[in-house]
Amino acid sequence: MKRNGLLLTMTFLLLCACHPLTQDSISPTNPTPRPTQIQQTIIQIIEQQEYDTIHWISKEDIQNFISLNPSFIEECYLSYGTDDLKMSDLFIIKPIHGKKKAVIDAYKIHQQYRMNQSLLNQDEANFNKAQNALIYEHDDYLIFLLLNHPLQAQKQLNAVLDLKTTKKCQ
Repeated sequence: MKRNGLLLTMTFLLLCACHPLTQDSISPTNPTPRPTQIQQTIIQIIEQQEYDTIHWISKEDIQNFISLNPSFIEECYLSYGTDDLKMSDLFIIKPIHGKKKAVIDAYKIHQQYRMNQSLLNQDEANFNKAQNALIYEHDDYLIFLLLNHPLQAQKQLNAVLDLKTTKKCQ
């Protein structure tokens, strides 16, 4: 009887340890964010700044969206707003070794494309937003922020990326 109780207790503890909420939570003893936490930060930034709905781009679709070979990407979080009147692009890419320049070049080409698109639509607000897009490096990540308040978004992203120490690929 005691053995069955011990077996049930151990099974319960094992199941609790494997529960997804346990794995995704940041605790003081485990300050490593998971991909879902980075995505939640992106969602929060877009909702606060753009009042827009996010459309996620897969690693495989990146070539069609910003002309970047997916094999150059080790890890990525890619989103853009779905509202045609707004531009809200937020890309976080960790390139494979030796492909940093290719990612930066793709970001610059995308920025120019967004500026041209705004000019064609005679949309000065989006043109200014695209012109002031922020491209920067944080640790191994290259980040593109085409948002209303890119510096505010940069602070939020850096805070969550500073916690990231794992080498997982999405």
